[in-house]
Amino acid sequence: MTSRYRNSILASILIALPLSYVAGYQIIGESRDYLNYLSFFDLVRSAKNYSEISYRFEPGFTFIAYWLAHIGFGNEWIYGFFAGI
Repeated sequence: MTSRYRNSILASILIALPLSYVAGYQIIGESRDYLNYLSFFDLVRSAKNYSEISYRFEPGFTFIAYWLAHIGFGNEWIYGFFAGI
C-alpha cells in the first residue's frame, strides 16, 4: 500500500467521523424528516419480527434499522449511522 493511498484513506476517515457525529446529533439544525425517522425507529423497535414492519422505506434500510434497534442502538445512533453512510 502506498503512502499516498494510506494518507487519503486516513484523511477520509478523519473527515467522515466528525461529519457523521454532526449529522447524527443534528448540531447544525433539525432536518424536516428527522421526526419521521425517529417515529419509524420506534415502530421498528416495537415490532416483534421483521415481517411485521410495513412502511415507505426500502427493505434494506428497514432491515438494517431493525437490526440496529434490536441490538440496543438508540434512535440518534441509528440516524447517525445512516447519515454517516
